[in-house]
Amino acid sequence: MTPLSAAFARLFYRHRQRRWRQLAAQHGAGAATPPWQQQAAFDHLLAAFARDAGAPPATRWRWLEAAHVLGQTTLALHWRSHTAMLRYALQRRDPREAAGQLLRLALVPLGHALARLPMGNIGRARVSAFAPMAPRPEVTQLIDKALAATALGESLDKKWPLGATSLPKQLSNKE
Repeated sequence: MTPLSAAFARLFYRHRQRRWRQLAAQHGAGAATPPWQQQAAFDHLLAAFARDAGAPPATRWRWLEAAHVLGQTTLALHWRSHTAMLRYALQRRDPREAAGQLLRLALVPLGHALARLPMGNIGRARVSAFAPMAPRPEVTQLIDKALAATALGESLDKKWPLGATSLPKQLSNKE
């Protein structure tokens, strides 16, 4: 074994160990959502973004941010969230956001390959692409509502209209 290949093997081993520790921590914290439910909730968030075309831009960005946070751990969903953000930035004629989304689209495969994803990052150009963060409460509420709706196998159209400010009675713990 050459010194270069030995150094590469050590680097790869450390990377794998770090990745397994991250996965164990996520699984132990109960953060694991079944892939089918994650996909369904992600689709609901993007559908709500599309249906809410008349809303203010800040509200529409919140839907995309929630979809990004939810889909960040899956390459395909992560890619879809950034392409949706890029399309919306181009639609709004926001060159700074569009450039930031192009950069993030270039980094998505690399981040997944190296398992270096900043968890909780909202994916916007105005925040660092490398900084983990706690999403705002509005974003986590959207994610929780989408997961709750998909857990019941219901569509958001029936159980969670866009104008609703609270969970339907079937989903809340209050009587």
